Amino acid sequence: MMVTTPHRKKKSRLTDLHLVLGDVLLDQTPHLSQNEWGVVAANASEHGVSGFLYKQVRDKSTENEIPSDVLARLRQDYVSNQALYFRYLSQVLPIFEQLNEEGIPFYIYKGCALIERYYRDPGLRPISDFDVVMKAKDILAASQIIEKHGFLKEHTFGHHFYRQDVCLDVHEDLFRLDRVPSRKYAIVDDGAGLWDRLDILNIQGCSVATLAPYEEFIFLSWHAMKHSFSHLKWLVDLGMMYRILSRSSDFSNYLSGLPDDSVRKSVWYVLRLLHEWFGIPIEQGLQKNVQPGKLGWMEQQAFNLVRRGAMMTSFAEVSFLGSMEGLTPKLQFLREMLLGEGLDLRRMARAAWSPIKSVSS
Repeated sequence: MMVTTPHRKKKSRLTDLHLVLGDVLLDQTPHLSQNEWGVVAANASEHGVSGFLYKQVRDKSTENEIPSDVLARLRQDYVSNQALYFRYLSQVLPIFEQLNEEGIPFYIYKGCALIERYYRDPGLRPISDFDVVMKAKDILAASQIIEKHGFLKEHTFGHHFYRQDVCLDVHEDLFRLDRVPSRKYAIVDDGAGLWDRLDILNIQGCSVATLAPYEEFIFLSWHAMKHSFSHLKWLVDLGMMYRILSRSSDFSNYLSGLPDDSVRKSVWYVLRLLHEWFGIPIEQGLQKNVQPGKLGWMEQQAFNLVRRGAMMTSFAEVSFLGSMEGLTPKLQFLREMLLGEGLDLRRMARAAWSPIKSVSS
């Protein structure tokens, strides 16, 4: 059963940004007062979507509709996104070319892949690193190549390589279970067979593998949920992808066939947010087919906070916890999250307490 959105008399500032992004994704012209534009621009920069907004408002709005200082601020982020992206490419593509020459398989995902495949303009989306997946047996040889190109390894979890402000983040598995290993109990999809279904991108003459489109959408849904949908750029990514991929009936069938686990659950949440925040039409049959078999009451209340723009940091942990079978995995998960300071128990408690308080008062 789908939980209805609580009625609110006054929209939050973040909701105004949702509405503007929805207009842009649906090729409509956003209409705001000049004061509202200032608030939206500030939030857009924080959420990494100001470059995305810039091109739309520049082409479809007049100077009387949007203040010149707001347009200048959006343009600054747009230009900065472009400059950073090309600086990244200049330092990372030589590494990719050598990996290809040495026969070391790898694939990229998230920022760069999305820019090359969907945005087609690096000014529209910021990046903070290049995410690469390699097989564990190839990490050592690849690390030597990366370091030869002037990158230094930072010894944290995973494999992070830095050259000034450019970061190359190398992963051994797509779903990144190394930080919280017990998450594997909530995930049925282990990425098996992905290497055989990769697509190839041509980036400035360099062949680079990336995820197949449907699998990319599923992973990005999981990634957005893992971070409690805390950056709207991830939802914009998924909104753009959904509008393109949903033109094929195969896409709907693919999503409907996902196993009932946290990966499927994340797709269900994403579809709800795309519709409720951005107004993107979602086929009712698909929403019903993707709905997971069980949703805990606390999880639904926590998601209500997310929907209202609260961006509760612990929502993902509540969801993962609800996806796990058996007491032992759940206790292990809680222990790992508490030791890693990734679980905010107070906010979790407030998520459950708020509706109780409203009913009893």
